[in-house]
Amino acid sequence: MQKRNSIIVGLLLFILIGIVLAIPILIFQPEPGPLAFGVDNVDNTEHNVVVEIFDSDNQSIFYESYFLKSGDRTDLQYIKGPLGVYRFEVTLDQETKRIHMAEIRYARDVSGSDLVYIDIVNNTENPIEFGIAVP
Repeated sequence: MQKRNSIIVGLLLFILIGIVLAIPILIFQPEPGPLAFGVDNVDNTEHNVVVEIFDSDNQSIFYESYFLKSGDRTDLQYIKGPLGVYRFEVTLDQETKRIHMAEIRYARDVSGSDLVYIDIVNNTENPIEFGIAVP
């Protein structure tokens, strides 16, 4: 009888500890971190740069055109959305188009998603370069 009571008490204690540990996870579930990007013109001439971002359903969620003189850069842009992979389509001077993929993840500290650097460079074969910072 005492052994049975010990097992029941142990089982109840185990369930109680499980509930106490699960509550913070359920209440404080992390949010997806914002996707961020910036454009930097390191070429020696001015350019028109169009950035369009598509979600995983191929829906355009961001479209912006920038006119950048040599040495200009945009402020970082932050895009919030659900978890998933996003497609960047960058068009330079209405001629050259490049595509890059980035991901929105759960935020850990400040951000959990990709930070995409778009550089316009003095290279006629590949004038758009992508860099990515992954936390």
